[in-house]
Amino acid sequence: MVDLKTGKVAKRYGEAFFESIENSDYNRFLEELKELKNLLLINDDFKNLIFHPVIPQDKKKEILNDILKDFSFEIKNFLTLLIDEKRFDCIFDIYDYLEKRIDKKNNIVKLSVTLAIEAGEGIKSEIINKLKEKLKTDIKAEFKRDEQIIGGMIIQIEDTVIDLSIKKKLEKFRQI
Repeated sequence: MVDLKTGKVAKRYGEAFFESIENSDYNRFLEELKELKNLLLINDDFKNLIFHPVIPQDKKKEILNDILKDFSFEIKNFLTLLIDEKRFDCIFDIYDYLEKRIDKKNNIVKLSVTLAIEAGEGIKSEIINKLKEKLKTDIKAEFKRDEQIIGGMIIQIEDTVIDLSIKKKLEKFRQI
């Protein structure tokens, strides 16, 4: 969960970066930030080094430039700014904000689908196509598994939950 202060900072920096790359390949920049995010999540030494308060900012920038040498000028410049402004600790929230902002710009809805079974690619594809048709927009779907719903599915789009599970139908039947 994002705290209020970090969320405001992430929104401000994320929006400024978004505006600075207007009419560019948003997905390329997002992929680079995702690569950095994953690197920070899997490499504790790198993460501790970059987030350590005693290590000088110049050293952090040097390390980032060495590790991210294939990244775009715009991303390296943005990360340097975050280090200079002592806001690098917001990088995960900035990534989340930018992902939502770019999805909105590209008219993509992000949702999650919970099924009782592990769905194969054919089922996933069929569900995605039906949802695209219903919502009349592109979607990014995350699939989850929960055996307790027995069958059917639960679809969550932001704060809206559509419960089409057998478990829910049985609960309603018991109330009769």
